[in-house]
Amino acid sequence: MKNLLFAFLISLIGPGVAFAQDLIVTTAGAPVNISGGTAGVGLEAGFGIRLKDASKLYLNLSLLSGTITQVNIENGGQKEKVKLEKEEYESLSRLEVTLGLVFGH
Repeated sequence: MKNLLFAFLISLIGPGVAFAQDLIVTTAGAPVNISGGTAGVGLEAGFGIRLKDASKLYLNLSLLSGTITQVNIENGGQKEKVKLEKEEYESLSRLEVTLGLVFGH
């Protein structure tokens, strides 16, 4: 394995849970707490290149996908569950790119 120039690895494909929370203040000054959660799917893939005998360059891509279709609203001690219309759905999807150097490994 020491002479391997590069390696590609899909390190994670799996389900997960994503949460979102927001606190807003109405024009009357009353705080309103809005929260929601959803099931999601994550995929992570990495690519590594050996630069020298003791260093490597890694590129990692991570994708999380999930959409909130229902929220909980708490206003002045009152709680309400609201189902969102399709055009109001909130995406929690994101793509992360990480670039790193490893020395002495």
